[in-house]
Amino acid sequence: METVSGDTPDNVLRQQPESSFLTPPRNVIPEFPLGLEKTIVKCLERDPNKRHPIMTRLVRELESALYV
Repeated sequence: METVSGDTPDNVLRQQPESSFLTPPRNVIPEFPLGLEKTIVKCLERDPNKRHPIMTRLVRELESALYV
């Protein structure tokens, strides 16, 4: 992967190619829990509007994914 630089974290993020932003965990570890992968991917969405709006929803999703 190519190294990028910028004045702000936002500038650096915008230089990243969309396809190289995240490798889903199940591509590396096939037995990785699907629910946990979905939660992680949602936390790392580039668009803030696609992330969890409040932490309690994230906590509930993690509890569900981890059977807590």
